[in-house]
Amino acid sequence: MVSNSAFAAVTVTDVTKGAELRGVTTSADAAGFAKVAWDGTTFNLHGGFTGLSDPIGDDFYEGWLVRQSPFAFISTGELEKIDGEYHDFFNSSIDYSEYDFYVLTLEPNDGNDAPADHILEGATTLVDASVFAKKDDTSTSDVVINLTGENFKYSQDTIVVNKGDTVTVNFENIDGFHDWGVDEFDAWTERVQT
Repeated sequence: MVSNSAFAAVTVTDVTKGAELRGVTTSADAAGFAKVAWDGTTFNLHGGFTGLSDPIGDDFYEGWLVRQSPFAFISTGELEKIDGEYHDFFNSSIDYSEYDFYVLTLEPNDGNDAPADHILEGATTLVDASVFAKKDDTSTSDVVINLTGENFKYSQDTIVVNKGDTVTVNFENIDGFHDWGVDEFDAWTERVQT
């Protein structure tokens, strides 16, 4: 799961302009992110989206990775609704790093494998592969995250863990005066100065 703070890095935005599509009206403010990484063995994508209305009937949201030139696209599958937000989790042994644009569509359940109504579009964000070190599954475990902070940035802007995991964050400040925390859990490190 990803903290809501991940939505601060919005790269994918609503393109519907509030239009009604297949009986669903967005308020034209749906948004999210599409983060990707290649570790030399596995390509991973995590998209997270807020402000989406639930599809009607058996319609569903589907994700797509797009390569601009030469033009090509692949489906990343049907999105999952987790804690009121839609997420796209995709991995492959093929490196899709050149597919640097993301499209979220509203699809009818009609067996047609072409993209339907575009809802959100935007650039993917390439992140360090360690962001995806923990796969999304139902098992829980102890997770240790090593995080560094320096002026105006952290070594990771997203941490992916499973619900129920025990998470330890080892924070090292390498420049400036920083702390790190998660608002939702009221958990913060001490402020550390180099």
